[in-house]
Amino acid sequence: MPQLRGGTDALWRALCPLFYRTYPRKFHTPLRKPPTFQCRSVVSQRTQDEIEISSKSLQGEDYNIRKHLYQGVSIREQPSPGHPGYQPNKDEAYEILRRASQSGDYFQVQKLLALLIQQHNEKPNLRLYRAALLANTDPQHGSAANVSSLLEEMLEEGLIWDSGVCHAAIKALAIHPNYLLRWHVLEELRGRWFNLSDEGWHDVIAGLLKDKQIEIAFDTLDIVQREGIRVQRWLYDIFIYNLCDACEFDAALSIMRHCVDNGDLGISGTTWAYFLDAASREYHLEATEYAYRKRVEPGYWNPPSGVCLNILNTAARHGHYRLATDVFRVLTKRSQTIQTYHHEAIIEAYLNGGDLLTALTLVVLMDKSETPPTEDSTREIYKYIRKSPELCSAALEHLKALKTEKRHVPAVGINCIIDAYVHLNDLKSAVDTYKILHMVCPTGPTTHTFNSLFRACRDAVPPRKDQAMFLASEMVALKVRPNALTYDRLILVCIMADGDDMEDAWRYYDEAVEMQLWPRIGTLMALARKGCPLRDRRVWGLPKAAEIEGKKDVIKDLLNELWVKDRDKPPKSDVAARKVESDVAVREVESDVAAREVKSDVALRKIRC
Repeated sequence: MPQLRGGTDALWRALCPLFYRTYPRKFHTPLRKPPTFQCRSVVSQRTQDEIEISSKSLQGEDYNIRKHLYQGVSIREQPSPGHPGYQPNKDEAYEILRRASQSGDYFQVQKLLALLIQQHNEKPNLRLYRAALLANTDPQHGSAANVSSLLEEMLEEGLIWDSGVCHAAIKALAIHPNYLLRWHVLEELRGRWFNLSDEGWHDVIAGLLKDKQIEIAFDTLDIVQREGIRVQRWLYDIFIYNLCDACEFDAALSIMRHCVDNGDLGISGTTWAYFLDAASREYHLEATEYAYRKRVEPGYWNPPSGVCLNILNTAARHGHYRLATDVFRVLTKRSQTIQTYHHEAIIEAYLNGGDLLTALTLVVLMDKSETPPTEDSTREIYKYIRKSPELCSAALEHLKALKTEKRHVPAVGINCIIDAYVHLNDLKSAVDTYKILHMVCPTGPTTHTFNSLFRACRDAVPPRKDQAMFLASEMVALKVRPNALTYDRLILVCIMADGDDMEDAWRYYDEAVEMQLWPRIGTLMALARKGCPLRDRRVWGLPKAAEIEGKKDVIKDLLNELWVKDRDKPPKSDVAARKVESDVAVREVESDVAAREVKSDVALRKIRC
């Protein structure tokens, strides 16, 4: 391996922590003077070999590094706290201080430090500083700035950091992360040939996770596991929470499997619940199914309805109909009524799994439930079978088979097949399916059935007005009530099929307006574009119909543009042509009469002369 040229400054080591962690001894340079530290992880641009961070930048120019504890109290300058009641002796105070610092009791540690320094005349020592550092594990009152000040004050007092001080600083920095300060403490440990304890490894990883350096934390965890160090369960929990927040479910799943496979079943129920909820919310099938099989299926946890719906949607998206069916059974055991979207999700699961027959059977079963199917309930079936005519034919055969089994087939099942044929521009098959509908569905066709067929007539090449008129007569005979879309598509069929004859289109338009079923703005524009070249004055009534959608000015501007544009063009219809010829004859008669009147006036003037 080529030898490293030159020194490795602090910035290089901070940007390449994995390289320096791999070769910690070879490239370590001992500190030559007491360093200072910065709490904001900002590298100072200086020429020194060591990282020097100004403590004054922590809280301004007036910041005193010796006033590092709460309310500006330092170890060497403690005011008398005035403790009432019993005063423990020195040994008891040290023992109470040890317990308070380990629990992170910030204010209790302050009182005990003041007691030992003021009343027992204790000089600053490693035990006091270690307790002060551990007090900064308090999540509310501790800070990385306090840790930096305490470490610097120790160096100024001539106190050399021992292993306990370094571990206490690392533990505090796990709560209040500062990457550079943690890195410097670890370098001091390596430089003094101190080993990082198992608990210290946990604190380092926890600090990296708190600092959102997940990849480095994961690499460090791998080193810990290879060293044979037993990882505590709480660290796995923190890993899983952070990985789920970062949507790294594959990594989180590997940790869960590692814990379970090694017999460590002590992962908290809260962690399992969070893992399942996050994975199902992001539609991660493998993680969702693993957590479901380990916690919900054995009965350890009964997830809420929202999580069940997320699991159902995840299974539906990936076509895992077995998981979808299991979750659906969990929902049916509750007092909550199964809603339409639950049925739609399980139908989607079977379709994505390639089971069309079961999906259609579920639609038939929905018709007998409290939530009968609607046109929206069969949208997934429509999107599935519109891929090819063979799938449409297979769906129709399945519905016929269900009818022979004395099942009540709803009309929406046939409608989705008609919609699929319309999407494929197969008018003949769509009409043939409509004719079969009467034999399969006892309720008969619906308005949606005819609207889809009218759309097929409009999109046919050429447009099939004759077929549309036949379907309109069927609609009247079966007493199916039309809606605005029905008239809209009939108007468009008449406009596109007839040459210059717009009488049928205007008839359907007048009928729709009379029933207050207003056509869409696009249909009104089509009427305007077709009527203006024919000089049909009925187009000037279209702005009133467009006023319902707030598009009155749009239609009016279009009419003004088209009417002026086509004014000098000869009319296209025979009726309009005959009207023009009669206008020309009238103008010729009028000109002859005027000429004779002029001649008579000239003759009278001559006689008078």
